[in-house]
Amino acid sequence: MPYESEISRANPGCLVVLIDQSGSMEERWVGEYPATKKCDAVASMINKIITQVAIRCYKVCGVRHYFDIGVIRYGANIGSAFTGALQGRGLVSIVDIANNPSRVEKRAIKTADGAGGIITQDVDFAVWIDPVAEGATPMCGALKYAHNIVKEWTQDHSAAFPPIVINIAGGQPTDGDPSPIAQNIMQLSTDDGNVLLYNCHISGQSSARVIFPDNDSELPGEYSKMLFNMSNILPGKIINEAQKMKYQVGAGSRGFAFNASLVELIQFLDI
Repeated sequence: MPYESEISRANPGCLVVLIDQSGSMEERWVGEYPATKKCDAVASMINKIITQVAIRCYKVCGVRHYFDIGVIRYGANIGSAFTGALQGRGLVSIVDIANNPSRVEKRAIKTADGAGGIITQDVDFAVWIDPVAEGATPMCGALKYAHNIVKEWTQDHSAAFPPIVINIAGGQPTDGDPSPIAQNIMQLSTDDGNVLLYNCHISGQSSARVIFPDNDSELPGEYSKMLFNMSNILPGKIINEAQKMKYQVGAGSRGFAFNASLVELIQFLDI
C-alpha cells in the first residue's frame, strides 16, 4: 500500500509550502477577519505551523531531524521565503529551522482566566517568514522552483513518505497555465507513492467556504476549479486524519480549500 512509510530520522518527511506574496495579498481577509490583510494572516499561519512541527519533533535531547521544510515565495521575486540566517535556503532541516528564527516577538493573545472571564497575555512568537505583498503572481515559476527541489529530495530519500507540496494562492497566475507544471510535480515519487500537491485558494470573493471537496460544482469561477484539478486526491492515511477533525471527507476528496478561515487553513496544514 502506498503512503504508509513511517517518518523517522532515517526517512524524514518533506513539506514544501508555496505562498503567494503578490500585490493581491495586500487585500483584506474575506469573512471572519475583515481587518486582517491576507499577507499578514498567511505569514502568521506559516510561522505557527513551523513552531508546531518543531514542538512535535522535540525529544529530551532536543529537536530531531524528522522533517525537511521549504517555504517558497512568489510575487516580485521567486525563491526561499525564509528570513534571517536561513535566507536563501530551499529545503531546511527542522533542526536548523528551530534553532534559527529570524526573531522572537511578543504577541498578545486572549485566554480564559479560569473564572469565566478572558484575559490578554503576551507570549513569545517565533518568526521565520515575514508578510510581503508586491508584484505579479508568477505561480508557474514558483511551481518549477518547487519541482526542482522536490525532485532532488525524492532522489535522495527513495524510501521516505512522499513530499507534500501546498500552494497558498491569492491572485491568479500571471505567467501562464500552471496545470502542466503541477502534473509534473505530482508525477515525482518515492518508493512509497507520488508527491502530493494541495492548493488553498484565498479568494477575494465572498463565497461559501469549501474544504476537501470531491468535485468542483460548488466552486465559483474557472480559476478555483483549475486549482481544484491541480490537487491530489487524499490518500487513506490523510483521510483518516481529516475525519478525526470532523471534516466530511471520503474517497475522491481532494486536498483543496477555498476561502477557508484562518483556523481551518491551519488545520488543513496540520492534517
